[in-house]
Amino acid sequence: MSTENVITIIICLLTAYITARVTVYHYRQEFLKKHSKEDTNKAVELAQYYATNIMPQINFVTTVYKNVFPQHLRTKINDARSKGELKFTSSEYKELFTEEEISAINNALDLNKLPINLLLEARALVHTTYLDDALFLESEAPKQRFGDKFEEYMQKQLAYEFKYHKRTLLNAFEFFSMYFNTKLAKEDQVYQSLHQTFLATMTYLYCDISILNVDPKDKFYTNAITLFNAWNKKFNDKTTRQAKSEDELIERTQSY
Repeated sequence: MSTENVITIIICLLTAYITARVTVYHYRQEFLKKHSKEDTNKAVELAQYYATNIMPQINFVTTVYKNVFPQHLRTKINDARSKGELKFTSSEYKELFTEEEISAINNALDLNKLPINLLLEARALVHTTYLDDALFLESEAPKQRFGDKFEEYMQKQLAYEFKYHKRTLLNAFEFFSMYFNTKLAKEDQVYQSLHQTFLATMTYLYCDISILNVDPKDKFYTNAITLFNAWNKKFNDKTTRQAKSEDELIERTQSY
């Protein structure tokens, strides 16, 4: 074979190789572009789901918890999350709180002791019948229909509804979180607008989740916990950077 033929063959092979590489590159770019768009669209879809389906449940549950959950014990949970990850396990829960504090939490969250007016107020954030319910309570109709047992009956019904909405909220958090943990949606698209309500509500629900997780190897709400810790780390890192910047600014100001 002549030198000219060898050169021709080499040129053809190089051309084919380069063409193949360029084709693969363009295919990869189109693939990434398509999936990036799909990830963004999914994130927007999840943000809409959050606003429509999760926020009403958050408002319902947190309205009650803000009024009955001991503030100094909620502060203990916030202090713990500011230091790192939370496991949301029964053992961690018992390490974080004393027996006396756990008793206080159980008493505060006892469904049978939640005030009717507070439950009705919270209920109004999901349903639009608060005024009708309040007027019904103040009228003579309850006494005529239920007698002295009406308030007890109403309290049980509202407490059951509160429990239902709390469970619905936890399941919605788990569904929502799964998409971000599995990278099916871009979390950075929604973090800034949603992290505050998500982190705050998960903090309120820390006790409810932890009590369920007796066995660390078989935990409930693992996706919600994973996303909580990921977003909590982002929040803590940003808080630390801001504090450092403020300290440096003060130092520079004092040096003048």
